[in-house]
Amino acid sequence: MNLYPYSPGAFMVIPYEHVDNIECLSDDTWAEMSRYVRAGVGILKRTLGANGVNIGMNLGAAAGAGIAEHVHYHLVPRWQRDTNFITTIANVRVNGVSFAPLFEKLKAAFVELNLKER
Repeated sequence: MNLYPYSPGAFMVIPYEHVDNIECLSDDTWAEMSRYVRAGVGILKRTLGANGVNIGMNLGAAAGAGIAEHVHYHLVPRWQRDTNFITTIANVRVNGVSFAPLFEKLKAAFVELNLKER
């Protein structure tokens, strides 16, 4: 999960292999990441009641990648009439949900899926 999420419950899907561009990912790794993205969308909808999910990749520093040397997907849960990543002052983001309980809830949902055994 993102320690400083755009929205409560936002997380990333990151391959074990350190690769700086998607063209270098193996087909198996790309497929595995896609399975986790698809599963993650379902988890955000079922577990957190998200009405939608933004999925994104920032490829390279010029595209805004915070970890440019390691490709990753962002999954950001969204709700009708949410604050759309509201920043208040001094680059502080509004997040009205405690991190640890939310992390445990999402982790448990992924454990239930048992994706590694598929």
